[in-house]
Amino acid sequence: MIDADLSARASTARRWLLEAAFPLWSTAGFDAASGQFVEQLGQDGAPSAATPRRTLVQARQLYVFAVAARMGWTGLWRAVMNAAADSLLAHGRTDDGDWIFAFDANGRPLDTRLDLYTQAFAIFGLAHAAEALDRSDLMDAAVQTRRRLEDAWRAPAGGFIEGDVHLGVRRQNPHMHLFEAITVLWEVGGDPADAALGAELLSLFEARFVASCGVLEYFDDDLVPLGDARGRVVEPGHGFEWSWLVDRWTATGGAARPELIDQLYASASQGVSAGGVALDEVWTDGAVKSASARLWPQAERLKAALARSERTGDRSDALQAHSALVGYLDDSRPGLWRDRRLADGGWSDGPAPASSGYHVVGALSELIARYG
Repeated sequence: MIDADLSARASTARRWLLEAAFPLWSTAGFDAASGQFVEQLGQDGAPSAATPRRTLVQARQLYVFAVAARMGWTGLWRAVMNAAADSLLAHGRTDDGDWIFAFDANGRPLDTRLDLYTQAFAIFGLAHAAEALDRSDLMDAAVQTRRRLEDAWRAPAGGFIEGDVHLGVRRQNPHMHLFEAITVLWEVGGDPADAALGAELLSLFEARFVASCGVLEYFDDDLVPLGDARGRVVEPGHGFEWSWLVDRWTATGGAARPELIDQLYASASQGVSAGGVALDEVWTDGAVKSASARLWPQAERLKAALARSERTGDRSDALQAHSALVGYLDDSRPGLWRDRRLADGGWSDGPAPASSGYHVVGALSELIARYG
């Protein structure tokens, strides 16, 4: 009965993606004049030209439409992906081969600072686009970025430097997304160098970034966790995200880590509210730091719950996680989403960020792959 419920939800998710989300974000969400995806859409479905266009959004949207291609969507995926990839290659790199932070509304470099988070998503988006479009130049760019990181971005205490955007602190988050990107690069290209770097990043995570209370977020230059008298910050969404990523690593060919996956899932679940949503931040002792709940942790929780259901046979968490996620999808304008639920249960006003499409599409495509 539960599997039938999940199958029905997967069918609804497929229709929502194919008939609403992909059409909207490939038209209103894409600026043909610049060959770039826009940063956000208002809740009326109109694009905003006021904000810089981050490179990570271009990369994430390449992934979104690679998923559209795999799902058999017959819309504009090829045209928008080719245009966005061409724009990235033409305007997004420094002479040293690093990816800049953001573009202006005309698609030209605006913020040329560098950060690890952006480099990770460049690899991720380019690898997905290379596979979908069968373009070797995009795969070459992804591989060149990985080599550039290994040659010039390594940090003395382990891992990689942050770059220019987040000064004075090191974070696990960009390392997580680099691990995700390298997993995709290994899966698409099969290069043993990618497998080696992925294993290195997972070992770094186990040694430095995870504790019994969950995934720690902030560190000094020597990767000593940062905190204050109240404790250290844990984001439950990242615990769920790591749980799924380690599971994905195993499926790609990496060594199995079932105990780590279960530990991550259990600790992240401590940050799910009584109302059934994954909260933004908790302290390491489990007390709530921020009772708001953004969209993305709900999506990562669903992915992790679906993977867990395959191991345990228990589908109840997947059902609850899906219900939490669809509460963020805007019924009044199909294809859009709301970004943040407030502590009082209301919604924060604001546009739908394009960056969240990566999370939504990733979660719903997992549901469809398993139960569609």
